[in-house]
Amino acid sequence: MLRVVPLIALTALACRPASNPPNVIVVALDTLRADRLAAYGNTDGLMPNLDELTKDSVVFDHAYAQSTETLFSFGSLFTGRYPSEIGPSTYEWRVPKDMPVLAEVLGTYGYTSGAFVAGGHLAPSFGFDRGFDPYSSAQRNFASLGATREPALTWMAETREPFFALVHGYDMHARYWKPSPLGTPLPPDGLARTLTLLAKGSDMIIGDLATPEACLPILANGNTSVRLDEADPTDPNQLSCMEAQLVVDEESIQAVRGAYDGAARWVDAELGVFLAGLEEQGRLDDSWIFVLADHGESLGEDGGFGHRHTISDDVVHVPLIVRPPGGTPGRHVGGIVELTDVTATILAIAGAAAPAHLRGSSLLPVFEGADRTDRKLALTESWAQAMRITSDRGTHLTFEGVGWDNPTWASLLAWAPANGPSLRRSDVTDDAELDQLRGDLIAFRSALEPAPAAKAIRDPKYKEALRTGGYWSP
Repeated sequence: MLRVVPLIALTALACRPASNPPNVIVVALDTLRADRLAAYGNTDGLMPNLDELTKDSVVFDHAYAQSTETLFSFGSLFTGRYPSEIGPSTYEWRVPKDMPVLAEVLGTYGYTSGAFVAGGHLAPSFGFDRGFDPYSSAQRNFASLGATREPALTWMAETREPFFALVHGYDMHARYWKPSPLGTPLPPDGLARTLTLLAKGSDMIIGDLATPEACLPILANGNTSVRLDEADPTDPNQLSCMEAQLVVDEESIQAVRGAYDGAARWVDAELGVFLAGLEEQGRLDDSWIFVLADHGESLGEDGGFGHRHTISDDVVHVPLIVRPPGGTPGRHVGGIVELTDVTATILAIAGAAAPAHLRGSSLLPVFEGADRTDRKLALTESWAQAMRITSDRGTHLTFEGVGWDNPTWASLLAWAPANGPSLRRSDVTDDAELDQLRGDLIAFRSALEPAPAAKAIRDPKYKEALRTGGYWSP
């Protein structure tokens, strides 16, 4: 059973001297929406093990990812900086060798670090392996937590303390389908079956139409998906693709959602086995445990699917659950949180000095009694020509049409009409609030360091892995 300690004991643990730092374990459940957990309002009981963990943890109600994709979002988690400060908004992006990363910094404070990842966008070639020994990537790209939890437990049982462990799984990433009884039966309908089974099934949907895989590059304009009514009807390649598309009906949408929920049940079972292993080793009493997602997933809301081409709440609002050593009476904390704050918090736990340009702030004051964070704004940057700012006032502004590395974005945002397509996903109706958010975004982004140049991906193995995983334009 998970043991709960009083808040006063928790405060003492949070303030442990750096000479006796605790272990830190980050469990990253890729593509998990916050609203699949009871702590965030779900009543379907999809994830009982994770729901149980929240009873001994702090739940951050308003945590936001720094990107809509694994590669860039983990870049922020590893460095504490925004994706635009690390590299260009393409799949040539990687962490520069001279930029400090979390595991390297922890190593200078006596930590041993091990990463157990499920491949794909966490491949070592992106620069994520620095400071980790081992950096173990699953044999199959876009693999399950079930492929990484046992190697992680074995390593933790044999590793000297203190250690930092990252355990990652792609269970919620398309393809969603998992076998019964935890998953869902395959839908009999041909289209729904295709969307459920394919690794890139949800990304095949543009608007309310499903697109054959071979047509995806044709129906894209640069890094941005285009609607069918914007395609060139005189282009025979585009025309044949448009004719091949199929209408996505409500039955198909429900089949996709059902398969996603089955994946939630599946990964929760894997997580339960992992947590039981931690308890058997005594790690629940001597470790900080962070459970988070790098981004969520859109499942038909507002006609959107997947996470590559949307920057909505379904994608950027992520779960963040933190259980300190020994546990704490479960509670919810308000205020805005970024994944960069997780980086800062782990460094604070280790008693480590933060590197220059760290964008996050430590969350340890929350574990000393604060009921909300001090952050006012959260920034999310999407490679797909969009950026978003979210305020602690419960409002957000999304600017679409220009990538983060476009030098004209600030002037375009200042000019953008309130009701124009560039701001069409804003939830703000008050002109004064809109102007405030526009000014906040310009100031926030303008203050960031420019990204260094990056080299192209040259390894054909990982190019193919990204393509088959649904990222068809690396």
